[in-house]
Amino acid sequence: MGILSTFDRIVWGLTIVVTFIVLFIIGGGFMLSWYPDPIDARAAMIKQYYDLVYVAGMFVSALFVGTFFYLIFKFWDRSQPAGLE
Repeated sequence: MGILSTFDRIVWGLTIVVTFIVLFIIGGGFMLSWYPDPIDARAAMIKQYYDLVYVAGMFVSALFVGTFFYLIFKFWDRSQPAGLE
């Protein structure tokens, strides 16, 4: 048994998936770019590589940001007063 329980792994995974979906929506989605003029085959190929790198970067961002939020919520000491009273 590792440090993380099954519930922890599920919550961590869901946090990453939700973060990825939010980044996906903010970024405008995949292959939704609109071009006013027709583009040639080379430009379409470059755009495919750009989209691939964009999605990979979005996945890595979701991994780091999702893990950050997960660790904050997991180890947040709720017994300490906020000092706002």
